[in-house]
Amino acid sequence: MITQTVSTLGFGALLLIGLLAAITVVIGTHAEVKHGFEDAQMIRSCVQDEANILEVWRDPCTQRQQIVCKPDARYAIMIVEAVENTLREVTCYFKEKMPELRQVENYLKNRGSVRLR
Repeated sequence: MITQTVSTLGFGALLLIGLLAAITVVIGTHAEVKHGFEDAQMIRSCVQDEANILEVWRDPCTQRQQIVCKPDARYAIMIVEAVENTLREVTCYFKEKMPELRQVENYLKNRGSVRLR
């Protein structure tokens, strides 16, 4: 696994889950293997800039957060889980067949997630 340090400003929305100081994201390999290296890198870059984060959701069952951003014409979701002061990337992927934000919101609601921001 690769460790990438991201400033709190870049993940400002995740302060809602109580993380303080610099946040370390441990990058997983699932996104790259399943969804492609270029897509995974594009989504990671998008999420690093708080201005690109459109919404943050939380799954109450798994306590994982879903970060929604739009690095190009497509919406993307990065799923992370908090482990002490570290966020571990579970996966990230584009929602290719959902050209509207409300479709992504409905997808997350139907999965049982709750919008935090």
